Amino acid sequence: MCTGGATCTSSQCIINYGFSFQFTDKLDLIPTYLLGLEITVPTSITVQKLGAIVSNVAGQVILALYQADGSGTLHLVAETAATSLVGSRNEISVTTPKLISAGNYWVFAEFSNLVSVYRNGAATMTRRLSTSVTFGGVPDPYPFNASTAGNNNPLNYYVIGAQ
Repeated sequence: MCTGGATCTSSQCIINYGFSFQFTDKLDLIPTYLLGLEITVPTSITVQKLGAIVSNVAGQVILALYQADGSGTLHLVAETAATSLVGSRNEISVTTPKLISAGNYWVFAEFSNLVSVYRNGAATMTRRLSTSVTFGGVPDPYPFNASTAGNNNPLNYYVIGAQ
């Protein structure tokens, strides 16, 4: 029996953490940006997919999950392969499912083309941004020259895992 908002799929309890409910506002992201936001995972899960909700289907996306160490440096935990965007809801399998413990994580997206991502225009949170990236892979660790941009809107990025 699945609890806490999880749904039963193929005898597994699957749950989403982050922002998987589609917002109404949009933010245009140019392809040289790697933009991410922090989410809380309140319990251990095996990460199976990462998700992003976009308003236009243009090109490909790589999604990545990072966790900060004690010094604040972000280290890669899981990532997807470059995948063509399909429809608005893109839930992409990670290259290797990964068991993670409860904690705070960062979900990032890297797009090959200009894409509009849904966002909550009424709320604010801290995001991290790295400019001048080349599409095709995500860095590990996350670049030190990246900026932390406060008071920005939550984006429709999320983690899908099995409890």
